[in-house]
Amino acid sequence: MDQFTQIFKHDSRLNVVLFRDGWSESRWTAVEAAAIKDSALNTRWESLFVVVLDKGATPPIWVPSTIINMDYIDFGLTETVGAIRKRALERHATFKEESPLELAKRLEKDRADVRRRKDLEFSQAGLDAGLASAKVVIAEAVRLADEIVASLPSKIQFERGIDGASGFVKLGWARLSFWWDPDSISSPMETSTLVITVMKAAMLGPRHHTWPDGGKRYTYQARLSTTDDWVWRDKKRTEYSAAALADFWIQNLVRLAYRD
Repeated sequence: MDQFTQIFKHDSRLNVVLFRDGWSESRWTAVEAAAIKDSALNTRWESLFVVVLDKGATPPIWVPSTIINMDYIDFGLTETVGAIRKRALERHATFKEESPLELAKRLEKDRADVRRRKDLEFSQAGLDAGLASAKVVIAEAVRLADEIVASLPSKIQFERGIDGASGFVKLGWARLSFWWDPDSISSPMETSTLVITVMKAAMLGPRHHTWPDGGKRYTYQARLSTTDDWVWRDKKRTEYSAAALADFWIQNLVRLAYRD
């Protein structure tokens, strides 16, 4: 506790909080938060920078709304790091030039991390993690759709269902189907795969994971991010957390349902 207080309250020019709901509520993060709060008060909040990692996460009430913070899902790694660097420079930080030896060590570690993540992605543990994450995507999509329909003043035709690792949501004429590919669990050369199909409700086949002609199909691979979080990666290498992927597709469904 003494070390945390010394570092966050006295030694650090800039404290960057990578925020998820629950930070400052556990015993150890409460110690961090107390020291960071004291530092912020002593520097008129200039020493605090908050990066919100998850959509809908709410920083503690003591963080002023005027404090510059970033939504990581919207801005991504490069822009977030750039903003942190700018704030660090404003706090009179200096950047140390990397020596050839330090460069070699860093790249060697990066390469080892890539190998470690890839081995895990293509392991049984990786496939199981993908299956668990797929269920989270489906459950979150259904929850969001339920919330929308319950809050609308005028009712729109609505159906939804979950069957293990598959599910669907229908708003008006537009329908989303979610399906975790069971074949991915048996293939040593494939990671967990989540298939999302958007279609007109009239095109529906006898089962909600049967893809009728004309439906647009999108596939996502379960991958480990550089922060060792399981994410879903599309063919353009865009990465989504389970909650972010559900949010993205329910927003698309709402736009389709209300389109003329």
